[in-house]
Amino acid sequence: MPRPETVDQALVEISKNAANYRHFFEVLNYPSWIAPLAARGRFHNPPEKVAVEGGVMFPPWPESQYLARMARIPSAQQEVLAIVQAMPETDNINVHNDLLDIAQALPAHDAAKLVSKARSWVRTPYHGLVKYHIGDLIAHLASGGETSAALQLARDAFALLPKNAKGDALSPEPDAWLDDWYYEEALKKTTPVLAKAEGQRALELFCNLLVQALELSRSPDDERHVDYSYIWHEAIEQDEHPPRLRNSLISAVRNTAEQSVAQAPENLTRALTVLRRYDWPVFKRLELDLLRRFPDIGIDQIVAVLP
Repeated sequence: MPRPETVDQALVEISKNAANYRHFFEVLNYPSWIAPLAARGRFHNPPEKVAVEGGVMFPPWPESQYLARMARIPSAQQEVLAIVQAMPETDNINVHNDLLDIAQALPAHDAAKLVSKARSWVRTPYHGLVKYHIGDLIAHLASGGETSAALQLARDAFALLPKNAKGDALSPEPDAWLDDWYYEEALKKTTPVLAKAEGQRALELFCNLLVQALELSRSPDDERHVDYSYIWHEAIEQDEHPPRLRNSLISAVRNTAEQSVAQAPENLTRALTVLRRYDWPVFKRLELDLLRRFPDIGIDQIVAVLP
């Protein structure tokens, strides 16, 4: 533990100019400084975004960068967790990036305590590196046994929004907090881990999101539960490129159902029960594809759907 006078002198020096401030936290690699810096309020005031001519900027916060490094040291993790839990919210995406790094460095049972904060890192028009790595955090939680926290964060990360004015009137699409490419990449990271950890709940999540996407994609003149998926996702067994949100969700439903049944054949009936809750044609296509993949264990189901 550094002596109090050493800490106080260091803070005097870093207050003299920005270069001292940045350099101090860039080279500080001792967890013993966490407590005295916290006691002096260094982690209580994360910077907000700053309006500038033509847009906004997000100042980096050397303090959160230091905490992100310390979170990789097992003996310091509880101190870092407590500081982040007590930290006020900020709209600064560079701070969000550091806090996401901290959550990923912590054991899953501790990272789960930050999910309520992580939800706000996703639900912002400015994502920074969060859009690249939110799927990694969901996978980290699920693989570490924190499936409820993983599913909650997945609901927020993959939440859909009503289509905006830029949507194509002939083929409207929903929006999401993540752009299409990042949405698909996050699904690729999370789908296998969620399917392994909690296959039915993951399948229900992705099915509900797909239904929402279909509803938000309807034109006013469309018939109820007519999805035209045979046009915009011609082969249900394949991924579409480049994908739109509906395409990515079809792949997530298909892959989750397949992996769940591959892990335990008795899950076939459960997966079919979930898929049959929905009246949209795309779910019938997904049901038939699942039966096609498991003909040996699904023969009775196959016979039942034959004309």
